[in-house]
Amino acid sequence: MPVDIHRCRFVDYNPHTISALSFTHKSNVKKFAPNELRLAVGRNNGDIEIWNPKKWIHEFTMYGGKDRSIEGLVWCTKDSESPRLFSIGGSTFVTEWDLKTGLPLIEVDSNSAMIWSIAINQSQDKLALGCDDGTVVILDISGGAGSIEHSSFLQRQDSRVLSLAWKGDEFVFGGCADGKIKAWNVETKSLVASMRVDKSKKESTLIWSVTYLPKLDQIVSGDSTGSVKFWQVENYTLLQTFSVHDADILTLTCDADNENLFSAGVDRKIYKFQHTNNKWMINSNRLFHSNDIRSMASYQSKNYQFLVSGGVEKSIVVNPIKTFIDGHHKKISPFPQHEKVVFNDEKRLIAMWSDNLVKIWKLVDKSTHKLVAKMTLTDDENISTVAFSPNGEWLVIGRLTTTKLFRLQEVEAGKKLNISKASNELLLAKGSTNLKFFGNDSIILSTPEAEIYQVSISEEDEPTEIEYDLPESAKKSKLPFLSTINNLVIHNSKLLVSRIGGAIDIIDLETKEVKQFLRLSTNINKLQVIQGGNLIVITADNKIYEFDLKDQHLTPWSTKNTEFLPYKYLSQDPPVGVFYEHDKLWVYGADYLSFFDLKLDISVTKFDRKRKYSSVIGHIDISEQDQIQAATAEDAIEDDDDEVLIDDVDLRSSNQLDFKTLSKDKLSYWMSHKYKPLLFVTPIESLDKSPQQSKDLLVVERPNLDTAENSFKLRQYRI
Repeated sequence: MPVDIHRCRFVDYNPHTISALSFTHKSNVKKFAPNELRLAVGRNNGDIEIWNPKKWIHEFTMYGGKDRSIEGLVWCTKDSESPRLFSIGGSTFVTEWDLKTGLPLIEVDSNSAMIWSIAINQSQDKLALGCDDGTVVILDISGGAGSIEHSSFLQRQDSRVLSLAWKGDEFVFGGCADGKIKAWNVETKSLVASMRVDKSKKESTLIWSVTYLPKLDQIVSGDSTGSVKFWQVENYTLLQTFSVHDADILTLTCDADNENLFSAGVDRKIYKFQHTNNKWMINSNRLFHSNDIRSMASYQSKNYQFLVSGGVEKSIVVNPIKTFIDGHHKKISPFPQHEKVVFNDEKRLIAMWSDNLVKIWKLVDKSTHKLVAKMTLTDDENISTVAFSPNGEWLVIGRLTTTKLFRLQEVEAGKKLNISKASNELLLAKGSTNLKFFGNDSIILSTPEAEIYQVSISEEDEPTEIEYDLPESAKKSKLPFLSTINNLVIHNSKLLVSRIGGAIDIIDLETKEVKQFLRLSTNINKLQVIQGGNLIVITADNKIYEFDLKDQHLTPWSTKNTEFLPYKYLSQDPPVGVFYEHDKLWVYGADYLSFFDLKLDISVTKFDRKRKYSSVIGHIDISEQDQIQAATAEDAIEDDDDEVLIDDVDLRSSNQLDFKTLSKDKLSYWMSHKYKPLLFVTPIESLDKSPQQSKDLLVVERPNLDTAENSFKLRQYRI
């Protein structure tokens, strides 16, 4: 059975620069990493992403807005409290974020000039802010969440404070724009020392980064001349200088034992310095990024060792600290793990959103597309979610504080859309994180507070709303965002709702009954109801579970196969989307497209048998040694042979994908890296409207903007 795959390469989604990185917890090599360990990633569009480093999954986003950026991030993490996150960015305000709703919890003015840098003390009860006018402001955050009070202003000097570091709770060190490192005594508020770096012949030397090494009692600075300098704190003298970078050093970070230090900046290289015999020496350097590195962060524990970097290239790069010189690195795709594209099959409309912009294209025929609308919304807040009505006449756009409804009318066939705003006060009063249409006259939305509303948009009657109260989530965590709703799936008249932390509930949209369905101990990533009414749950570690919606039990396929999914699939980045078509479960990520035949058992390799058993109440556990074996053992390459058979042989010879061929080969799963970077994949009605033709696949790939690649092509394959 031939299937047409329509490759769209005109949806020009553009990721954003990484400007700040920060781990929730401090390194501790004597303990295992806590379950709450997360990485905050600040972008230059004002968004802050929360990543789980266990599988490097993007769990939660705090959305920014127009003309906002994130230039600095710090966490306050105490054992008895939930983590608190603070940010600065191109203004005089410091913001504490609500980790449950993703909205600012409190914003406090520095009562000084624009803030350039931020740092937290050892006791994690005070923040230091470095300002444009040379002031260092000390804020007291000891009062708990939402409490930020001015404590003191340290002795002012004349130049911008570009970077900050604390020594315990007593001293603050600042890298300044006049080529000097200043030291302040916090108790006396006085400036106690000033250390000058080398002057540049053409312009002032800027000290973009400073860090303090407590075990050595040393300060390290990185400046605009490309020099890394080590200073002794006892008498504020220079110990060593390394002129290694070809341009500005923008970021520094050190390991837990203060034995390895890393520097990076505009020249794209990461240098590693090693401390041996009371001296620092250059150990190595590596090139992972194609553009400026804006920020680095490190974390070590008994089971983790991460050196994370990011910048203008927009990708997060993860390296091992101990084996930096020859270890394997991981580059996480800059393209989102959550869909930023929606499709309406009735009108053949593709919508993409980014920040406050929405673009809509129309598929005219098999090889023609047209940009029919471009909406730049006047609101400052970035868009969180978008949805089409089934008939293509309505477009709803959600933000964390409001939701807006628009009517779409085709002016010229396949050429232009007329968009008008529809007044609906009930929607305007609610923020939304997820949106779904129930029919053409009703919208289901989830709010940042994890509430569910059904709002009617019928023009014949007065708009009404229904609120559904969800049962409590069983899992308790110090991370409030785990209760956030991350999936809404409508199946017939049933609404399935999942929360990040593992809760799944069912709402009957006809009877208005709400009931608890499942409580999993592992975090949920994707949710989908397939043909026959079974529920597919993809967890944070890429496991695929199939549940019977009637009795809440695992299906026979899941019982036999969930614990033996191919390592090649499990090792991929978390999926962007999932759907069911042609009797197969399709799962895709930023650089892979795969399917599973749920009628066939997965062939188990020797390596698969070695994997430690994990159930819904646990997680996959693959040791580093097992991963090395998986990359080298012959019995672990059987999966690759399947892909070679399909991609390299069948496609070259027949240029078609055919399900009959797959059935003969009895392939239980298939994966291809042919399509990338993938933004969206969905089944669509055949564009030629042939009655014999099955549903096509629409594959949306981001074009290569450097080569102005912009195409819409039809390819026929046998799959």
